[in-house]
Amino acid sequence: KLASTKRPNLLDVANLAGVSRTTASYVISKQRKGFIGTATRERVVAAAKQLGYRPNMLARSLRKQASQSVGLISPAFSNTYVTDVIRGVYKLMRDAKYHVLLEPYQYADGWSQAQALDNLSERMVDGVFLFWPSRVWEFPPDIYTHVVLVDTPEARNIPAGADRVNVDRYSGIIEATSYL
Repeated sequence: KLASTKRPNLLDVANLAGVSRTTASYVISKQRKGFIGTATRERVVAAAKQLGYRPNMLARSLRKQASQSVGLISPAFSNTYVTDVIRGVYKLMRDAKYHVLLEPYQYADGWSQAQALDNLSERMVDGVFLFWPSRVWEFPPDIYTHVVLVDTPEARNIPAGADRVNVDRYSGIIEATSYL
């Protein structure tokens, strides 16, 4: 069974510390450090610790209209190249304080890239990396998130103005053959 107690909120922290909700918010979010005294800051931090307070990222994302999360639609872990790309995206996004939601797909299982994109869009991600896109032109027009196409073959019918990141295979092959 999951925890049955009420999750402490910012107002609970403020009341225990004897400060306003705004002051507690500034302390918890580490804003306006120079405007809040050390004793007040310590009271808020102690109250938050005593209550087991953790910021509600869902509430924060609704307020800021940004989720600090991105989606990654990629082929199921089929080879080391895909795994390395996923690992790289995770590291870069973690360093930027973003959470990554992974939507792996396999063409054989019927879960399409468009379904994955729709699923991530419903979760209000701030952007999506779409790895090896298939039929980009069939994506629904009501996807309200930025999509970056990753490793898209030139032959694909990509919409004009689409943002893409590609591997330069031709130059890589030329460089590789120079070692022969």
